[in-house]
Amino acid sequence: MDIKSNRDVSVWQVPHPSGHAEGVETIFQEGLRFHRQGDLVQAALYYRQVLSQTPVHADAWHFLGVVTMHQRDYPTARIYFEKSLALCDTKAVYFNNYGVVLDQLKCPHESQAAYQMALDLNPNYADAWSNLGRLLADQKHYAGAEKALLNAVRLEPNHPDANLHLIDFFRATHRENDAIYLCRNLLKTHPDPVKVKIKLGDLLLHAGRYGDALPVFQELECIVPDHFNVQYGLGQIYAELDQMATSKTTFQRLAILHSDLPLLRWKHLNYCPAIFGNTASVERYWNFLHCELDELLEKQVVIDWRSSGHDHLWPSFHLAHHGKSCRGLREKFSAVYARAFPHRRLKSVSKPRIRIGFVTSRGNEDGLLRGTAGIIKRLDPERFESLVFCFSSSVKHCRHALPDERIGIIAMPDHFEQASQVVRESGCDILYYWKVEPGTWNPFLAMTRPAPVQCTSWGTLGTSGIDALDYYLTSPFMEPEDIDVSPHYTEQVEMLATFPMFEPRNDIPKNVSRDEFGLPRNGAIYFCPHRISKYHPSFDELLRRVLDCDPNGHLLLKIHSSESTAAQQLKCRMTQMLGKSLMRRVIFLGKLSCDQYQRLFSLATAVLDSPVFTGGYTAYDAFSYGVPMVTMPGTVGVQAFTSGFYRKMDMCEMAAHSPEQYVEMAIRLGTDRDFHEAVSRKILERCDVLFNEELAVREFERFFEKAIQKECER
Repeated sequence: MDIKSNRDVSVWQVPHPSGHAEGVETIFQEGLRFHRQGDLVQAALYYRQVLSQTPVHADAWHFLGVVTMHQRDYPTARIYFEKSLALCDTKAVYFNNYGVVLDQLKCPHESQAAYQMALDLNPNYADAWSNLGRLLADQKHYAGAEKALLNAVRLEPNHPDANLHLIDFFRATHRENDAIYLCRNLLKTHPDPVKVKIKLGDLLLHAGRYGDALPVFQELECIVPDHFNVQYGLGQIYAELDQMATSKTTFQRLAILHSDLPLLRWKHLNYCPAIFGNTASVERYWNFLHCELDELLEKQVVIDWRSSGHDHLWPSFHLAHHGKSCRGLREKFSAVYARAFPHRRLKSVSKPRIRIGFVTSRGNEDGLLRGTAGIIKRLDPERFESLVFCFSSSVKHCRHALPDERIGIIAMPDHFEQASQVVRESGCDILYYWKVEPGTWNPFLAMTRPAPVQCTSWGTLGTSGIDALDYYLTSPFMEPEDIDVSPHYTEQVEMLATFPMFEPRNDIPKNVSRDEFGLPRNGAIYFCPHRISKYHPSFDELLRRVLDCDPNGHLLLKIHSSESTAAQQLKCRMTQMLGKSLMRRVIFLGKLSCDQYQRLFSLATAVLDSPVFTGGYTAYDAFSYGVPMVTMPGTVGVQAFTSGFYRKMDMCEMAAHSPEQYVEMAIRLGTDRDFHEAVSRKILERCDVLFNEELAVREFERFFEKAIQKECER
């Protein structure tokens, strides 16, 4: 909330005071005149002069509070507002502004009560509805927030703050299209169109609509060329559109204006396009990253470790989706911080039980809980004590999944240095990081060495590249056969006897039909339920050959947003590879609810694995429903998961070892009904070995005890 706005803080709605001596009233009106002109210092002098003569002047106390609040002295402003309310509790504006200062003082419940008092006095008070709606949205009380904000715009359709708060509300509730629509309409009426345009650009950027966002940010660059968010957004957009040279120049220009952010000029290295036009462009990008990182490492940039939580440089999530080992690049990213973290390795202290901390990050809680909650619940409480570290917004969610009070749920502060201290002071012997990936604090938290032993596993999508992480937990079923995988990992590889997860089995949905999703009634449905970055250019050729060989089959792609730039780029590239005729048998579906996803999945004839990144949770889902997967293992771990599931089920014959075998397997599953039914039946008969694996729990226990014993012997 911008407290300088006359709409968030109501100033001029108070009727002029009456009933005071004429001299005092003249002084007060002079104070108001200076206040309207923006001369807060002079206004305060006049208000204080009024109060020196008439200490019971409620309006003088109130407006002195408004001045003090604009000066960001919120505790003093609160005192002044309370003095005014003690003298007069019948003016809605008093309660509204009191609510604003309470909000700034992080007193949400008292603030909400103040706004409600204002509305009790004046139900048609748009400012109070606006402020109440924003407060409720911040507290995630979305039903009440929507009602309050809609009341504000009903009373004043062009209310500037209420409309901006409504945009933020739509974004928080994943109604991005509504937010974008409102932004475009507000550009015509809002008194600060630049602020609205920045919100519009930011919405388009985070929706992945880079092509739409680019002209918005380019226009903003002409209006506010030195605006941080504008230049930062442009740099990100250029990188996502594979215009790396322009992205680099943009961030370099921004870095000149912000010398306090030493890594800013290298921010283009954080980004990687989700979709590349061809394999050659992937190779160029990797070579570019290596050259840029080599240059950065030569600079030996001085970094304050405490700022790494927000001013960070780390490889893109998409990097693991190119069929390559990421070790070299990730180690270079890690080396940027080699001298920044002064923390020494902690010594293990003997305890009756080994204390294990499971670390997740904002937005990745479900990933940890789905595959690891079963392990956390089943660790022997006589030998192990479990803690889960998450952000405060996820504490209830984690507790619901882990109701046993013996499992500690620890909320990490939103400040990186404080969060690091909380984890360190927890006294964990071992920290297990579910995901050491871009957009999280986990790489930098690990670098602070808050526990004697640190490890990660398959959620990290290959090695972390961080020396401070001691172990990578994997399995022979998750790695390519007959290959020494240790060169792929910075960490010491710890091979478990099974998959490092405890996954419950899904029930097969009932009464599902193709009509429910508008799918063709006849022919095979080849399903690709993958995130968009798995659609490597090499995948297009396999898909083309499958459709070419099965004239009755259809390809079903679940792409999160059909409007995103990456989705449009994928459609364009696939059209060039498949041709318009085959593209008529390609069906794109958008976002689905969990129930819809499961029902749709159960209808698939076969799932087509990407050759660069196979299924993890996707494979669990497919095999739960008896849906065969077509897979072709490669030379790095993320290419071997599905074939490992087949090996676990003693169905090794289902893994293809060449593009020709891949296509042949897909066509046979799609066109030979007897073969498909036999494979599906065998999967359903054997897939129990994949689910609810107690062996996974025992393997985690074995590893934890082994790691601590080794640590004590150091």
